[in-house]
Amino acid sequence: MLNKKYDMYSDFDITLHKQTFVNYFEAILLPNGQVVYATPSHVEKLLSITKEPRDEIYDKMPITASPLHWLIEYTGCISMWSEFYIGSPTTDEQKEMLQLLIDEGLTK
Repeated sequence: MLNKKYDMYSDFDITLHKQTFVNYFEAILLPNGQVVYATPSHVEKLLSITKEPRDEIYDKMPITASPLHWLIEYTGCISMWSEFYIGSPTTDEQKEMLQLLIDEGLTK
């Protein structure tokens, strides 16, 4: 049996992430505290998280809204990068995981 390579399509694992990627972190923090990689992009991952048709989501989005910021608010998720994150933790699970990610040096 072949070992699967850890990459941006793998389930997130802090230890494997730190062993594989240096100074690179792009992920979404779900309301339940789960971290998923933002592949292929933050907006696309957030769209897929809604499980709603793209055209219905864009119909709900105000024309003047930033898709990223609106989707963060709509989904209750947090978008994270190595140097910063956008969104506010609203669940205890998010607060705990965000603090762990900060403590591990993955985001600031």
